[in-house]
Amino acid sequence: MKRIFTKKFLLMTSITAGLLLATPSLSPAFKGMGAPEGGSGMTSPHGGESDTLDPALMGHQGNTNIIVANVNGREITMGELMQSIMTLMTRGGYGGREMSAEMSRKLRYDALQELAMEELAYQKGISLGITADPAAVQKHLDAKISAAGGRESFDKSLAEQKKTIADVTNEISRFLVVREAINQDVYRKAMVSPEEVDKVYNANKAQFTAPEQVTITDVIFFLDPNDPAAVKKVEETAKKITEEHNNTPSGLAPDGFVVESGVSVSPQDRAGLYEAARKMQPGTLSGPLVIDGTLHLIKLDHYQPAVETPADQAKSAISAQLKRNKRQEMLTEWRNNLVKSADIKITHELLKDEGK
Repeated sequence: MKRIFTKKFLLMTSITAGLLLATPSLSPAFKGMGAPEGGSGMTSPHGGESDTLDPALMGHQGNTNIIVANVNGREITMGELMQSIMTLMTRGGYGGREMSAEMSRKLRYDALQELAMEELAYQKGISLGITADPAAVQKHLDAKISAAGGRESFDKSLAEQKKTIADVTNEISRFLVVREAINQDVYRKAMVSPEEVDKVYNANKAQFTAPEQVTITDVIFFLDPNDPAAVKKVEETAKKITEEHNNTPSGLAPDGFVVESGVSVSPQDRAGLYEAARKMQPGTLSGPLVIDGTLHLIKLDHYQPAVETPADQAKSAISAQLKRNKRQEMLTEWRNNLVKSADIKITHELLKDEGK
């Protein structure tokens, strides 16, 4: 009698990732597990159709009806595994890379895990009494037909994939069941209390205040601040800036001074310049300043006071983030629990070692 190897899988699947992000579109694994609608069938990123892949290398020896695994009594065939592999290849950046034995092994492993997790999620939805709303199924189907460029193109794509409308309808139904299962069992239970929000808000108030902004143009003179002639030269330079350069110091040709534009100052950085700038109006030019033993002229280019986000707005953002975090944690736990309670058997010889 052939031995049955039991292996439980733990993974983040495309479907749960898509649902977690609240994306309305179907996950890649529920889009026919092959080429996108309107494409040319299950085309390998390496060129040609999927059946150009070495059957022995991929593990099916040309027989897609072989049972490769059993998930709580539901059999998974090699054909399903191959379709899942092609989906992973399409979205996983394998194009142009030679299909080595090691890469094939990883693809088989990842694809089988994804199939198992999706089946477990679907079974959970059924156990909760969830069914797909026919109107919602039709809406998704219509969207897929439209995305394919119309019914004729859609039917052609299905024929190339050896699929029927019934197959696609079933895939959509399964997706909707899983989505509602996650909504019921995870999302709607992810609650955040006002106390949790207040705790985060009080510990991070500074993050909800945009800091004060003070930006200046600094004209730095290489002169003795104790020399009256030097001070007079600074005054003359200030007059020239005002009368001839429209209060724009950068328009001056350097003459015993340098001009630094876009200088941010604060109580912690260039405090002397900051204190002088705070007494000015934006666009104005100072008189001669002696700061840290150096002569300066400064123009206040920009001033913006600190802006505090209103508490209710900040707390709303905190609540939303905490809820997202909690949903992620609960979804991970939900997946883990599905796997822990599952009876998953690998029945294909090639895959047994890969499931260990």
